[in-house]
Amino acid sequence: MSNRPEEDYDPRTILGCLGKAGIADALLGAGSMFAGEAPPEYVIIIGVDSFLDAASIEHFLAQERIRCSINPDGFIPGEAAAAIALTPRQSSGHALWIEGVGTAHEPASPFDEATSLRAMGLTKALRNALQSANWSADDLLFHASAIGGEQWYFKEAALAMDRVMTRKVAYFPHRVAAQSVGEIGAAFGPLILSWIGAEMAPDDLGTRGLLHLGNENGQRAALAIHHR
Repeated sequence: MSNRPEEDYDPRTILGCLGKAGIADALLGAGSMFAGEAPPEYVIIIGVDSFLDAASIEHFLAQERIRCSINPDGFIPGEAAAAIALTPRQSSGHALWIEGVGTAHEPASPFDEATSLRAMGLTKALRNALQSANWSADDLLFHASAIGGEQWYFKEAALAMDRVMTRKVAYFPHRVAAQSVGEIGAAFGPLILSWIGAEMAPDDLGTRGLLHLGNENGQRAALAIHHR
């Protein structure tokens, strides 16, 4: 990440090329701004990404990673821009609160068969988010992810959540944003927060959950969120 003190931007503006999991760095950076001297009233986080250029399409077709009639285990390329406004101030109405942020690195990769999938990185990120929020797994009612569609990442999520959960529950939904928008990379961070925030309610998803996002470089991010 790097500062971009240009004419049209606040000198604290930061640009980062950090992929899906970069939302954790952005949120931690916003928290530092709010806790510092002369804190802003709001911090806006923007995510922009695209998989719809010729070079990207050719690359992922060559790797047989794009979903099509002969390859159901792939993703649908997309592009998007999404933004959220953050403030530490108490809202007069209902609002989404980010209670905890966790990060970790996953050593396993779907492109490296030498390392078996145990989901230890995502498990650590999820537990770090719970610890940051001072929650236990018993507080959770759902989880949501930015998985693009490939089965390896669904297996990782299932393994990690199984390690994190301390008891079996009859209903514990997993919402997947890519089902509606395809693979949109770095735009997933702010998009999934706004989307899940709009759906959280006591009679639907519930008021407490975990979001998790991962990069192909192994970086994992988890957020503990609370609608209150």
